[in-house]
Amino acid sequence: MAKRKVQRKVQKRKISKKKKIYAGKTEREWRNMGAEFGKHLDRGSRSFSEGMEKWGEDFGKRMEERGKKMESWWIITFGFIGPLLGSIINIIFIAIAIVILNFINSFTLNTFIFLLSNFLSIYIYWFFLASLFFGYCNYLSIKYHKRYWLISPIVNSLNIIFVIWIIASIFNIIGIYINSAGITAFSNFVLVSLLALLSIFIVLGYVFGISKKIFYLGHRR
Repeated sequence: MAKRKVQRKVQKRKISKKKKIYAGKTEREWRNMGAEFGKHLDRGSRSFSEGMEKWGEDFGKRMEERGKKMESWWIITFGFIGPLLGSIINIIFIAIAIVILNFINSFTLNTFIFLLSNFLSIYIYWFFLASLFFGYCNYLSIKYHKRYWLISPIVNSLNIIFVIWIIASIFNIIGIYINSAGITAFSNFVLVSLLALLSIFIVLGYVFGISKKIFYLGHRR
């Protein structure tokens, strides 16, 4: 009996020694610790990504608010002539860009630079009128923001069309420069379709604006 008890104790010690590894912990305990550490890292990475996402949203909102404050400051400071001054400054920058492009092209003799400079030179008056128009629309949106929604779909649609016109014109220049019939045909199609696109954007803008007003009134009730 005594020998059996001694043998059992020896076997238990051997088993316990086999189970124990570094720092007196068993293999299972180390596995559990690894799993817990992995979960902790996973939770930390999720919280970090969520925090960065929230920070990005807050940063975007702050930048938007600062932009609105800058616009309000410009109008408060210069009043009715603010959009005119802004348009003159924009045209000065475009004129400087034309001079720089012509200077570069005098050395490189690049067709693309010549076409781009020619485009800006021909339509510089349109850029001035567009800047003046959208500047005064912005002036009205700040001064009469409660009633501005009545014309905002038209103004926003014109703004989108103006940007599309610039992009399509640049692609047309690229198509001519690289002699691509596909790009030229597509850009010409977009330029021809600007009036139809304007009508679609205006209709969608009014539908969205009226729906938003109805939803807002229903929510207030």
